[in-house]
Amino acid sequence: MAPQVLKGFPSFNGVHTLYVTDYTRNNQMRGVQSNWCPTSLSDFVLQMEMWDDAAEIARKMREGDYYYIKNARMRANPAGYLEGKVTQSKIIQLEEKDAQTNNYLQTLLEFVAI
Repeated sequence: MAPQVLKGFPSFNGVHTLYVTDYTRNNQMRGVQSNWCPTSLSDFVLQMEMWDDAAEIARKMREGDYYYIKNARMRANPAGYLEGKVTQSKIIQLEEKDAQTNNYLQTLLEFVAI
């Protein structure tokens, strides 16, 4: 997965919540309703809970940047909506030039250009 980070929120229990997008819609996502998220984008946003080593990295991730997140686990939350969970620190910041060798980022940048 190679999403763009939209927003991040630390938690008191060591979990860091990220909201990310790869600009694709999934009917299992709940649709974010917050001042920071444009209404037109809300159905394209995935909430990710970052735990353990991944939470340390998530605290340093910058909004608007692209990252390759390996071993993200998708699951349905208690309300039935899709969310991601990451515990390992297998996260790499990507630059636009990386799209030449990273198909996920190449596709993401094509959506951003539209």
